[in-house]
Amino acid sequence: MSGLDTLTDPRLWPDGRREELPFLEPGDVHLWSAGLDALDPTDLQLPLDAAEHSRAAAFRFARDAHRFRVAMWMRRSILGRYLGKEPADIRFCTGPYGRPEFDLSDFPRGLRFNASHSGGVSILALTLDNPIGVDIEIPRPLPDFVQMAHAIFHPSEWRAIVAMGDPADREAAFYRCWTRKEAIAKGVGLGLNLPFDRFAVETTPIKAPVITAIEPGLDLESSWNLRDFSATHVYAAVATSCAPRLLACRSWLP
Repeated sequence: MSGLDTLTDPRLWPDGRREELPFLEPGDVHLWSAGLDALDPTDLQLPLDAAEHSRAAAFRFARDAHRFRVAMWMRRSILGRYLGKEPADIRFCTGPYGRPEFDLSDFPRGLRFNASHSGGVSILALTLDNPIGVDIEIPRPLPDFVQMAHAIFHPSEWRAIVAMGDPADREAAFYRCWTRKEAIAKGVGLGLNLPFDRFAVETTPIKAPVITAIEPGLDLESSWNLRDFSATHVYAAVATSCAPRLLACRSWLP
C-alpha cells in the first residue's frame, strides 16, 4: 500500500508478515503499525535489553507493562529486518533530549526512525538520511481540553478550536493539533522541549497540514512536512524534514 489516499485505521493496514519487506529508498517513508493487545509474549524470550526490561518492570499496571514490551519487541523486530540484524543485537543510545537513536558505531548507514504508542496501538516510522517524527493518540477523557489548548497551544490554534461549536469537533481538532505538533517536535529532536505555544499548525481534518506560524526567535524551519493519517478514534501524524517521495504502510505481526 502506498499513497495517502489509501490509508485507513492503522490497526487495519496490510499484514507485513505475509508481504515482502518494502525497499526503503531515499525520500521514502515507511510506517508500521501493531495492535499491542492482540499479542501475548508471555511464553517468548523477547529480544529486549536490560534497560527495556527494567522500564517494563517499573510500570504500575500489568497492561501497560505488556504494551511496552510488545512495542519494544515490534521496534527491534522491524528494525532488525531493515538492518539485516538479529533484533537482540540492535543497540540503542539516548539523544540529548531522551530520543532513542541507533548506536552509530554499530549502524553507520542513514536509517532514521521514530516511534509512538498510545493505548493498544503502536506506530514505527522509518526513512533514510532525513529527520523524522511520529505521534499517535487514542483519545482519553480530559477534564477540559479547551483550557489545555489555551495553556499550551499557539493562540491561533486555540481560537480555531473554540470557534467550533460541536464539542466532538473541538476534541478532534485538539488531538489533530497535538499529534501534528508532537510529530514535528520529535522530528526536530526536542520533544516537549519545543514550546508548543510558539508555532502553529493547521487543525482542520486534512491529509497534508502545514505550519502556519512561527514566532520570532524560535529555531524551527517552516519547511517541515506533515502527513496526517488519523482515523476514527485514532489521531496520528508523521513529520519529515522534506516531502516524502512515497509513503508505504504495513501492519506488523511477529
